[in-house]
Amino acid sequence: MQAMIALVSEQRMQNIIPCYQKGLAFAEVHLVRSLEAEASGSALSRAWRDTKRALENTVQVRDVPPPVDAFNVSAVQAAVKAAIEQLTSKGPRVAVNFTGGTKCMSVGAFLAAKEAGCPAFYVDTDYERFLWYGPDREVEERKFDLRPITVPLYLAAYGLTYKKSDYQEELQQLSKLLDLILAFWPQCVPTLEKWAEFAKKGQKPGPYASLQPSNLFANQFVSLLLRYKLLDDKSGELNFTKRGVDFFTGGWLELTVYHLLRSHSNDVAASFDDVQWSVKAELEGVENELDVVLTRKGQLFVIECKSGDLRGPAGQATLNKLEALRFRLGRFARLIFVTSRLDSEIPAPFRARAQEYGIRQIVTRENLTRLPELL
Repeated sequence: MQAMIALVSEQRMQNIIPCYQKGLAFAEVHLVRSLEAEASGSALSRAWRDTKRALENTVQVRDVPPPVDAFNVSAVQAAVKAAIEQLTSKGPRVAVNFTGGTKCMSVGAFLAAKEAGCPAFYVDTDYERFLWYGPDREVEERKFDLRPITVPLYLAAYGLTYKKSDYQEELQQLSKLLDLILAFWPQCVPTLEKWAEFAKKGQKPGPYASLQPSNLFANQFVSLLLRYKLLDDKSGELNFTKRGVDFFTGGWLELTVYHLLRSHSNDVAASFDDVQWSVKAELEGVENELDVVLTRKGQLFVIECKSGDLRGPAGQATLNKLEALRFRLGRFARLIFVTSRLDSEIPAPFRARAQEYGIRQIVTRENLTRLPELL
């Protein structure tokens, strides 16, 4: 196939995913838009703009004239049929993607493809497959076999500007420390949370003896903290450095999650396309910081990490942030909450609100190392 006719929709990924399917090799995408997309500032106007921007470096993107009434099946059918005829007269093989738009637009596009004897397809993201409809009504299923869709590309499709973390180099330096945490998980969590409590209160961790570093984890842990300058040692006393305070008061859990997922990113069972830490996503001057973000087969996973108490304003603020992202990033985004707390320590009101806000899963201390499998 060389050209795809697609319907502009608020859900952008169904028009982007086909351009990354191996073997399709679309060179052109022709977008059918509704009259509403012509209204400046409307949701569909933004979707139309964002889809074109996300695809412009991959394929040639053109608009199908004129804009159509989104609820007039015949008008859509006529517009799509005319586009098919114009394209095929010039030589390109054409396929119609009828996944997007309103239901009336989808029906009109499908009927136009059938009338013109042109193949049509539907992008089924739930089962990660394309459903192809031939001229004689046979249906063929093809599984997703996608080239990597990155975090920046997904964000761009929804109009967000991606900014990479300033601390990526630091991640490589801390890899041995994060490996140690994962090796001793979950037994090491009480120690980590105790140190986080010291750091939040501005207290010194105290002398080596008071921390009882007699077990294997504590010995290696203190040694690595000193090596990476998260602690300094003066006269036998341990003191947090600024980097150490940052690590224990906000970074240790999200860095551990990132390292775990990054380590599995090349695993066949996980097959994550892109894994990013501390992503700054900006939309119309408002910046959101996302703890860990990854893409897999055209879907985006936003993982919020919290190691403290989930009761009260702090827990509610976390849920509010995720709910806002749910609407901003479309139905292909999956929201995951990770906590170092035990499952029995999750307050019932927090759990109920999380479900109401569209959070797919709460991953607790017991299940954290299974996160790649769960995703």
